[in-house]
Amino acid sequence: MIAGLEKPDSGKIILDGENISKKPAYKRDINTVFSSFAIFPDNDLYQNIEFGLNYKNISQSEKYRLVNDTIEFFELSPYIKENINELDNLAKYKIALARALINNPKILILDDSLKLLDRKDRLKMKYKLKSLQKKLNKTFIYITDSTENAFSLSNKMAVMQHGVIHQCDSPEAIYENPKTYFVASYISNTNFFYAEVLDLSDDYYILSIDDKLKIKLISRHDIKKDRELLFAIRPERIMISYKKEDDPTHNSFKGKIVQKDYSGEYTQYFIELEYGKIIVVSELNYTFLSSNAPITCYKVGDEVYITWSVMSGDLIYV
Repeated sequence: MIAGLEKPDSGKIILDGENISKKPAYKRDINTVFSSFAIFPDNDLYQNIEFGLNYKNISQSEKYRLVNDTIEFFELSPYIKENINELDNLAKYKIALARALINNPKILILDDSLKLLDRKDRLKMKYKLKSLQKKLNKTFIYITDSTENAFSLSNKMAVMQHGVIHQCDSPEAIYENPKTYFVASYISNTNFFYAEVLDLSDDYYILSIDDKLKIKLISRHDIKKDRELLFAIRPERIMISYKKEDDPTHNSFKGKIVQKDYSGEYTQYFIELEYGKIIVVSELNYTFLSSNAPITCYKVGDEVYITWSVMSGDLIYV
């Protein structure tokens, strides 16, 4: 709808104080880079990049200068004489990006445009996109279902479901303080417990979770006790040990490791609590840096204690 490819059923789209809801796409000062790149297969590199300029009132010499400057900026000179259909995805991505930005749009929409790049090229272009956005001081809207891309690229995120914005905030706030169950569950793996507020004592909420355990929590916002609640905590906020933590600023419970998944950077442990609930705990694999230390020291079948700080996790409304 922002690009003008679909019409809104209601409401307005305001850009620099102007209602552009009824403007056709070609009259909006907005360009889009699609996930498929949408390269024109019958045109060469130069013709692809100059496409938008053909509809602007500029001289041939100015157009020639802009296209050549853009080709140089995106390091596309080696591909000028190549068959555009035989270029790799990184080159095609740069061409699509150059074709959009040469028009100097007020907004650049990136429709999951990194999707077809391999991991190495994706990292390279993330850096390029963030540098471009700062240099040009323009609004980039990146549409994606990849939380990795969303968190690493954005200054501000909007999490949507069926056209409804659940939360619009900084990436840090969305990850650390999700407002709804959908946001908490969508953006990352999360352990959820049904929760009931029993008391507020010494700045702690005293909670019953799953009607089985009592925990302490320092919440970052006021809680309405008459609403159904969930306690949510990320796997990396939980620690594993063979001994129970007696520190009153931590919650500690016994469990048994029933599955262990090694994933390179970290290991995920599936731990069954004494009442049967299975939760996930993630630990970075750093212990191998110590001499003669195993990469991961906990094994399937081990009885362990899981511990988290009273400042970890939070309450969300169902």
